[in-house]
Amino acid sequence: MKRRPRYRDARHPFLVWWRCSAQRVRKKRRPPPNGYAGVRLGPGDAVPVLSSAIEPREFYDRYVATRTPVIVRGGLLRETMATLANDAVLHQVAGECVLNVETREGSESFGRGKKQSMSFSSLLREVSAGSTRHYLTTQELPELASGGEQLVAPPLTELAGCFPLRPPLLPTLVPQSINLWLGRADGSGASSGLHHDYHDNLYCLLKGRKSFRLFSPADAAHLYTHGELLRVHPNGRINYEGHPTAADGRSPDDERREAVQRARREQSEAEQALARAEEAEDNGEPGADEALEAAEQRLEAAMDAVMELEMPAAETARKRRRGQAATDAAAANGADGGDDNSPPPSFSRVVLTAPAAELRARFPRLQHARETRCELRAGDLLYLPCGWFHDVTSYDEHRALNYWFHPPDGESYDDPYSAAEFWEAEFKAASKPQRTMAQSGKKQNAGKKHGRRR
Repeated sequence: MKRRPRYRDARHPFLVWWRCSAQRVRKKRRPPPNGYAGVRLGPGDAVPVLSSAIEPREFYDRYVATRTPVIVRGGLLRETMATLANDAVLHQVAGECVLNVETREGSESFGRGKKQSMSFSSLLREVSAGSTRHYLTTQELPELASGGEQLVAPPLTELAGCFPLRPPLLPTLVPQSINLWLGRADGSGASSGLHHDYHDNLYCLLKGRKSFRLFSPADAAHLYTHGELLRVHPNGRINYEGHPTAADGRSPDDERREAVQRARREQSEAEQALARAEEAEDNGEPGADEALEAAEQRLEAAMDAVMELEMPAAETARKRRRGQAATDAAAANGADGGDDNSPPPSFSRVVLTAPAAELRARFPRLQHARETRCELRAGDLLYLPCGWFHDVTSYDEHRALNYWFHPPDGESYDDPYSAAEFWEAEFKAASKPQRTMAQSGKKQNAGKKHGRRR
């Protein structure tokens, strides 16, 4: 028979209950594991600035591998940025592209689910005329048979020849999506709210000015996210309860899909081996019968493995990806999470512009977080590793191109991912629908049809 625990205060049941409850609360509040192994920057640390050319390998070793934010100046992607900052080019090539544009009234924030369908030319004219009511954010993208989404968002689909799919500065990282952002803020500026992204970000400011307040992933537990932290990976990838991933962002279903890809390759190789064995048998080669039997068994095992693995994988991964894309877009747009106004898990409850006394009272752990700041002007690029919290204030008319990359978890510049074949296959599928600039140019004065906030 199981013995009852003995308590020193058995005559006082309330004290026993209180102590047991306190132990449970302390255990529940234990901070989640934070394995972040990258750089931390504090108030006395400036974000590095590169003003001269740098080789991609050196850039990777100095900044990507160490998870260090860095500003790049000096003309990188100069031609691309000049083209995308030129309204005349955008009107001519992509003006007829139909977009879903965020809208707001008065002083309310974006991200409340209010959207308006309008042509790109109409949006450009509104913003140029001084309107602060409209903002171009991420667009909903077509689903692919592989379970992912198209790589490039409209209106960039009409401008595909104007920018590289893989920037020369980061040639070994695999892009997850490429987006164009534009809008206008009033004199006091417009804040994105404090949040983090799930992907490495190369942010290219085409017009305007933006200021960033940054905190490293090491401070995740001090920044009061809406989601319940599960863990922080060494590369800064942050997971929340109910949404575990590998460090490079693969979910359990992605890993299953990766296994499917391996099984399909094995099936293809087994089919080729069977064809060779059949030819050998037809030619009467010695040992052909045994080789044919082995090839048939190999092919049967490979086909069974594919069938067992592939059925549930694509649909589940598709749902996860679409949910995460909505979360990233909501985080980029502001504190509201989208149509249901629920904040995304990656968003902080801290409003950094609140009075200091209020912040100390409501968010006591915030004092342990280390903040640094930087400012971008037109022509600057900011590399920001995944998991770095940022509150971005935009001023005047502003426009940006951004690349989100799957966060690297590999060992080197040449081998940045532990699942490189999987991500390269995803990239190949996602970039296949791209149209070229020449195709768009066949239509006079326009592209064709089509249809996050920083």
